[in-house]
Amino acid sequence: MTNDSFDANKKQNKQEKSDNMNNNVTAEKKFPDYYNKCTKKCPPEDATINSKLLTPIITAYRLCQDTTPRESDFHSKHLQDIAEGKMPNLNDPNQFSVSIFATKEAALKMRARHKHLLDNYKSLAIGVIKDSGGVIKKTGGPEHYDWWSYEDEKPHEYFNYKQL
Repeated sequence: MTNDSFDANKKQNKQEKSDNMNNNVTAEKKFPDYYNKCTKKCPPEDATINSKLLTPIITAYRLCQDTTPRESDFHSKHLQDIAEGKMPNLNDPNQFSVSIFATKEAALKMRARHKHLLDNYKSLAIGVIKDSGGVIKKTGGPEHYDWWSYEDEKPHEYFNYKQL
């Protein structure tokens, strides 16, 4: 296990212990209302919780624009388009998800291949996708996943950031 994985798992375990102590009753999780704007099923039927994947993700990696945690680092393409005054694509459920990678190398390879990522994404968020955090689906390349998080999920609070 790498130091990145160890640190992310340690922080995640601390967060889960805190969650368990503060929640005697498990609240029903729901997806954000804006997912309903998608013209197709969002999230897709074949998206699942991490532990039910054929190969669950031990540590997840997310390219981020800032070197300090921000909620906007985990906004979907749909929310990013709205924030930038662009017309969002309502026909693709993946536009409502957040891209994550199963390996650091895959995230860095994607960044290196796209100039806008290389120019604008200066850090890597490292953390664990909790089953209670939403559903994921393997998409794109062999190490790329889409993550549809629940409404109350705040990954910027428990992912660690590393400057690139």
